Amino acid sequence: MKILLIVMLAFSSLYACQMRPQNPVFGCDNGLSVEIEVPQNYANRLKILYDGAPYSLYRIQAASGEKYGTEQGITPEEGLIVWSKGNEMSLYTMILDDSVDANDYPLITQCHKQTL
Repeated sequence: MKILLIVMLAFSSLYACQMRPQNPVFGCDNGLSVEIEVPQNYANRLKILYDGAPYSLYRIQAASGEKYGTEQGITPEEGLIVWSKGNEMSLYTMILDDSVDANDYPLITQCHKQTL
């Protein structure tokens, strides 16, 4: 009886691990990675972990793909833009100056979705 209980617990734990959705991870050309988390009940928000630092981003209108941004950038004077299209993602520096066009934001790195 004890063995049956142990086996059942082992299988239920394994099943629970398989059912838990994993956060997508993107490997970047600069050798770093980005882990994505979409907070529940926040369709217009995105959380990422990039180079060990967490960022909370808001949705930005995009002609194609998913685009998010935050004024909290890699440095205090700059923001961060994350723009994904399918299995590709680009990270841009958001210049916190109204005179700079968004199309001129410098590219930080290109990233590609990793498969398990």
